[in-house]
Amino acid sequence: MKNAETNQWITIGRTETIKDNLNPNFKKTFVVDYIFEVKQQCRFQVLDDDGKNSFDEVGECQTTIGAIVGAKNNIYIADIQRKGQSAGNIVILSEATQDCRDHIYMQWKGVKLKNVDGLFDKSDPFLRFKRVREDKMQFLSHETEVIMDNLNPIWKPFEITGQKLYNGDKYRPIKLECWDWQKNQNHQFIGECQFSIQDLLNGKKEFELYDSKQKKTGNLQLINFNLTERPTFLDYIRGNTQINVVLAVDFTASNGAIQQPNSLHYINPNNQQLNQYQQAILSVGEILLDYDFDKKVPCYGFGGHPKFPNFHLNGVSHCFPLSGNPQDTEALGTIEILNLYRYSLQYVSLSGPTLFGPILQETLKLANLCKSQGSQIYTVLLILTDGEIHDMENTIEAIIEASNLPLSVIIIGVGNSQFDNMQKLDGDNGQLAGQGGRKPSRDLVQFVPFRNANQNPIVLAQQVLAEVPDQLVKYMIQQGIKPTPPTYINQSQAGMGQTQMINLQQQ
Repeated sequence: MKNAETNQWITIGRTETIKDNLNPNFKKTFVVDYIFEVKQQCRFQVLDDDGKNSFDEVGECQTTIGAIVGAKNNIYIADIQRKGQSAGNIVILSEATQDCRDHIYMQWKGVKLKNVDGLFDKSDPFLRFKRVREDKMQFLSHETEVIMDNLNPIWKPFEITGQKLYNGDKYRPIKLECWDWQKNQNHQFIGECQFSIQDLLNGKKEFELYDSKQKKTGNLQLINFNLTERPTFLDYIRGNTQINVVLAVDFTASNGAIQQPNSLHYINPNNQQLNQYQQAILSVGEILLDYDFDKKVPCYGFGGHPKFPNFHLNGVSHCFPLSGNPQDTEALGTIEILNLYRYSLQYVSLSGPTLFGPILQETLKLANLCKSQGSQIYTVLLILTDGEIHDMENTIEAIIEASNLPLSVIIIGVGNSQFDNMQKLDGDNGQLAGQGGRKPSRDLVQFVPFRNANQNPIVLAQQVLAEVPDQLVKYMIQQGIKPTPPTYINQSQAGMGQTQMINLQQQ
């Protein structure tokens, strides 16, 4: 597998040698970590063992863990290539191991917390939950809201997966820290304690806090706790749930004149540097399309004046096909999406304003159709935009409607705008509300400014896609949809010909 940081290939393992066989069925298996939001590149090399501790290369296959996991019926088939020529086929069967289906609901209360804000004020406490790894590395799993001026706070209940909180190990230590919030972000440490989920299951509910000098600084009480087993994202993917991607690109004038090098839509004539729109399409699209069986993506633009040869409007449109053909809006794979984007730049004049409503309504039709047909297709709308939206009320109402549909909305902010309204749409704080106080039934919007990822496409993909698996599972549970049992083949079938394998895969 390729190390994303060093860009070096690392050997994970080797199979046994099978002699004199052009259709070998290897018994040895390999266990690798699967991370949805990361493009995990892997390479399979096929070698011919001459029996004298030397090997001749038959060929190799490069792919991603996501492509293997997302393959229909858990059967991934690819060419083995050598010097551009086919040297046979490889069939890869995948299976999830030790999935954690635990889902935790809990609520905490502080009792007589130490006041670290001085004589004339009180602490503003919040909690941080950290998963502790075997090597003592700590990973932030959850952070509560801040409760102002209160030494006996009761925090809101929250839900979290067992995978995120303790990685499926009920005995794994969890560090619980209590902090005093400060406006300048230099929060003051109040104290900490440590527990495991097994402690909670055994009935322990009260924990003493100690500061860095081992002085007691109050108590934390667990006032609500429930552990249930829920399906995981992989359960649904292995049951042939697929992701359907829809792309929407911002063509408003604030992007800057396309021909100018400082434009966000500027295309480098030497292809030396992709613009932010291209980088976002490539990094996020490649991961999402691993879970889209047909790889066909409807591609739209908004906020521009389309002047295509066969699709010429008299003014601005807030939902037009990048292909210039309303009857054929799809592109096959990320390369064709990038080509379609470049093609559209020749025929679209930048305009405005920035309206999300029309593209959301178009996507709602698609999600509604999938829901009415009973298919396990989950749509992800990827919006790439450079500025603030001007139809906030309509957008919020559409998001509220979408929360009951198989849909997630990913918004990537390119450029240097403040994106205040975009932050409001990302309903992680539960404050998004429409007319009459209506709220979405679940969180389905994720917003990430491209600059926050340090303009690193790998980091961008991690930040953007981190919430999609949980959003999909929450929708399925909300609708009472259980994962379809996965289809596996036995080892005797693994030796069949390519045509037979493809027929089985498509069944």
